Amino acid sequence: MKCNEASAFLSANKTLLGKPRWEHGSRPNQFRLIWPIAVDGIGMGSRLELNYAAGAPHLKLSIILNIPPPIARVDIDKTAAHTNQHPRPPGVSREVRGHNYHCWADNKPPAGGATIPRLLRIARPLEEKLAVYPKVLLWFCAEHNIEINRGLIPDLPSRETLL
Repeated sequence: MKCNEASAFLSANKTLLGKPRWEHGSRPNQFRLIWPIAVDGIGMGSRLELNYAAGAPHLKLSIILNIPPPIARVDIDKTAAHTNQHPRPPGVSREVRGHNYHCWADNKPPAGGATIPRLLRIARPLEEKLAVYPKVLLWFCAEHNIEINRGLIPDLPSRETLL
């Protein structure tokens, strides 16, 4: 997919398909949720991915918009550290500590027809007030024109229920 196609995808109204379920991740007490996305009722392989570390001393959650590849991500982790790559957009510091947001506007290549980069190299700090689940999920979906049914938002899994 080209960058101009990703920008068109982002501007389109999208919905989440089905009722999501948490599954075991690749590490102990890590859980993953994959939620297919539709544009005009048609699934195209794009998805919303949530990765959660159950039992961590504080909330550790990543939400990724993957079309694929990933074009946006939010990381909720007050101990996270991210070093931004050059060139950085104006106002973006080299080091970001704590909760952060990798938006498409900061990570897309300057040429609209270029291929989408495989990595999201630029992050900005995320406001502390958004670093709460499910508030961050609702915010992320609103930022990306994804309609989400509040009644389908799954609770975060606990260590006891999925072992």
